[in-house]
Amino acid sequence: MVYAPAVDSRPLTVDFFMILLSSMLQRINPWFYVVLSALLLFAAWPPLPFPFLIFLAFIPLLALENHHYQVADKPLQYYFQISLTFILWNAATTYWTWFASPAGSMVAILLNAQLQSLPWLLFHRTRKIFGDKLAYPALLMFSLSVEYLHLNWDIAWPWLNIGNVFAGSVWAVQWYEITGTLGGSLWVYGTTILIYLTLVRAGNWKTWIRPALWLLLPVAASLSIGEKEKYSDSLKELIGFETIVVQPNIDPYTDKFDGMTPEQQLQRLFRLSDSLVTPATRLMFWPETALTDYLDERSLDTEPTVQRIQAWVNRYPELMLISGASTVRVYDKNEKHSSTAREIKQSPGLFYDSYNTALSFRANKPVEIYHKSKLVPGVEKMPYPRIFGFLENYAIDLGGTSGSLGRSDSAVVFSDRDAHVAPIICYESVFGEYVGEYVNNGAGVLGIITNDGWWKDTPGYRQHFLYARLRAIENRMYVARSANTGISGFIDPSGKVLAQTEWWVEDAVKMNISTGTKKTFYAKSGDYLGRLAGFFSVLVIIAGFVRRKTRKGY
Repeated sequence: MVYAPAVDSRPLTVDFFMILLSSMLQRINPWFYVVLSALLLFAAWPPLPFPFLIFLAFIPLLALENHHYQVADKPLQYYFQISLTFILWNAATTYWTWFASPAGSMVAILLNAQLQSLPWLLFHRTRKIFGDKLAYPALLMFSLSVEYLHLNWDIAWPWLNIGNVFAGSVWAVQWYEITGTLGGSLWVYGTTILIYLTLVRAGNWKTWIRPALWLLLPVAASLSIGEKEKYSDSLKELIGFETIVVQPNIDPYTDKFDGMTPEQQLQRLFRLSDSLVTPATRLMFWPETALTDYLDERSLDTEPTVQRIQAWVNRYPELMLISGASTVRVYDKNEKHSSTAREIKQSPGLFYDSYNTALSFRANKPVEIYHKSKLVPGVEKMPYPRIFGFLENYAIDLGGTSGSLGRSDSAVVFSDRDAHVAPIICYESVFGEYVGEYVNNGAGVLGIITNDGWWKDTPGYRQHFLYARLRAIENRMYVARSANTGISGFIDPSGKVLAQTEWWVEDAVKMNISTGTKKTFYAKSGDYLGRLAGFFSVLVIIAGFVRRKTRKGY
């Protein structure tokens, strides 16, 4: 068919393309939306360098929901399609958890996908009850609420919370010092909804002003904050410390807990440390579980390993050494034990706790102890033990730290004169509000000790390192990161990587870093956006129940 142009023919306009695109969105097979959304989410996620694809990634899901809302209201099919989207994304982005436990990885991927699907199911129901005006803001609130839940309940797995997507592009989110990563999630969901509504309503070009502002104003604010941060008085007033991070590079599968003896591992740590330490060194970090010989906390001073390290540290009066360790505490028969304590099979009636621990060594001072508090579900703790306690014996074994571990009740800060350090252990570095607790307790340097070798040479260890950049911005503090293997290095308060090691090499890095003296709004306020979103989400859900009851005539 040949179309004759109008007499006053003009070039195709933006308006025409918007109408065409709007029509296409309503005609595409809904299963295509499932695959497209999963692919866009995967492509946006670090370490891939395309984070701004995230602003397109949920548009196919919004189109999918609209299909079920207007054309084919099939609740089970809608649930399956939404769930499949998140299963595909989780599998593509966190497949590396398979190396630690195939069964555990599958469970984590499936459960996380169900939780991520929940806001979309609630959104669909809310839209059917209240219509568009409330439903789209409710989707934003539901999404933030679920992310907040995922930071705070027993099955916490916030790895794929949407605000983390900018970990490789920190220039765009310098305002995380005010909002934390939930602010990034708010930005993404809000902008995406506006883009989608503008597309489907097919207005003229002026209707794009609002989504463009939502997209661009936070970037402009970030660039402005970044420039200001470079020259702020708070950075000029900082105190510098010579700091060393050590990466011993011991294979967690073949050497860490079996092949190499604790003595051989200690010798490697000493050798790498001796290569850089000076009398002026103030801080040194050894990685998570650097000491594997299950040190007895009741008699730490008599442990041969502790005595050797203490003698070495005594040679450097200015030094504070922070090291990861596997430790235990055995309770006396008449002593009340914790809920995580386990009975010693060979000695009925005797109980003990195991800990993933950070130890602080200073010259001629007692050793200080902190127990990892944010434990990995299914690896280091059994979620909701009263319900799932019978599964304790099936916990994933990551080299001696399996089963439910004991934990500290609060974020402990290691201090030595003017040095105040947060001993953040591995998984804890993913929790922005919890890292802020260290800062509120006096920390001026964020020290992260971890063992990322479990994930082999995959995006897993890269993502974990990049997330540390977000913690630096949220608290405007330097990060010193020591990994058994993975990436060790230093990050400045703006999230810039100052130095880093390569994967799978023995190494140690030294740098002068500074201590923070001021608390950011986010450090003081925590994840307030999540709490607000949770409050409004509950109101919407209650209102939905009331509306349904009213319609049914109750």
